[in-house]
Amino acid sequence: MELQVLFSGVPYTGTLPQGEALLVTQDSRRACPGAVFVCARGMTTDGHDHARKALEAGAVCIVTERPLGLPGEVQVASGRKAYAQLCQNFFGRPAEKLRLVAVTGTNGKTTVTTLIKQTLEQAGCTFAVMEASSQALDQLRLWGLTFEVGVFTNLTQDHLDYHKTFENYFAAKKSLFSQVKHMVVNLDDSYGRRLLDEVRGPERITFSAGDDAADYTARNIRLSASGVKFEMVGRGFIQRIDFPMPGDYSVHNALAAAAAAIALGIPARDAAAALSASRGVRGRCEVLYHGAFTILCDYAHTGDAIEKVLAGVAPFVEGRLVVLYGCAGERDAKKRPLMSEAVVKYADFAVLTSDNPRKEDPCAIIKDAEPVLAASGKPYIVEVERRTAVNRALDMLRPGDVLALCGKGHEDYQVIDGVTLYLDEHRIVREWLERKGLDKA
Repeated sequence: MELQVLFSGVPYTGTLPQGEALLVTQDSRRACPGAVFVCARGMTTDGHDHARKALEAGAVCIVTERPLGLPGEVQVASGRKAYAQLCQNFFGRPAEKLRLVAVTGTNGKTTVTTLIKQTLEQAGCTFAVMEASSQALDQLRLWGLTFEVGVFTNLTQDHLDYHKTFENYFAAKKSLFSQVKHMVVNLDDSYGRRLLDEVRGPERITFSAGDDAADYTARNIRLSASGVKFEMVGRGFIQRIDFPMPGDYSVHNALAAAAAAIALGIPARDAAAALSASRGVRGRCEVLYHGAFTILCDYAHTGDAIEKVLAGVAPFVEGRLVVLYGCAGERDAKKRPLMSEAVVKYADFAVLTSDNPRKEDPCAIIKDAEPVLAASGKPYIVEVERRTAVNRALDMLRPGDVLALCGKGHEDYQVIDGVTLYLDEHRIVREWLERKGLDKA
């Protein structure tokens, strides 16, 4: 692509070189002949420090936020904004051919995004539905996009290792709603209500598990180990929903997906039917086995997420609720005791293990989480190696027990000492069931 075309609509100063752009990148290691290298300051490194290296590798243009005096250099006010716009131009501005939907919040993003996708597939529509993480929003990776619908699920403590303060975290989430036409917001969440107070412009659509002030409300909620049933009450309609994921938080997720689909023009009847026909979501309160005992797998990796999962499951456990969990390394250490507090509140037996320790000592991570378990007086074991921990938890199951595997969910890997290793709890459970002759049950 000609550089003049690539920079269309991107404000810059300096003289744009002549030539073709074959690549747009912020990673100097990917720089090559024909590359456009965009400098931006990160948390630990500054792209400006690597600009000369990119030039030496053959970059045809260097985009900077301050003058470096390099050949082929142009300056912009924000490297991140320029990068987003250049990438859109490079790929022919595909967002302009799509109706975009974004889901943000601490918990429920993947579930709600998947449910919206399934609902739109059932209705025969074509959209682009994505999760909008706080880091992506803060780093302006979605800059310049306009979303038909933006969904806010909830906000609880997470990612403070990156954002440093909860206010920064909220601000990152809030920034999405300056780019949306319709905002779908959880009225039961205090930060959802704050969002409604502070954001002006988009059409406001609210949902609630019981507040009649919301546009969409759940009535006659019936919870079970296999899912939730309720009536969705909206503007002039009542639709029954039989949703195959347990937990009262599943009511919020289903309502969020339905509200978004309706905002996109899907009839309420079709949205409700699609949710009732849903296949569920891999790794989100997913039932891996249900027989004499039950095995669940969930991505819950914060105290709030674990609490939501266990609170939804606990009332239907006939035997013991066994919970396996671990805490992530090189992430907010304050979350670790909060995760243990959620576990001891509901679990009859806990298995404390590793999640993704990354380059942090797994034993040091466990030391942060274990005191709450020890003080609770509830039985527990510590097993650092996660595969072994899962098998130990499986071996202790008795009739009526429920085992909740928390933390990995859809992931099929573990990061230890900076190395990514294959670890799929779905496969571990499947192989254990085969050894026990339960795979046909």
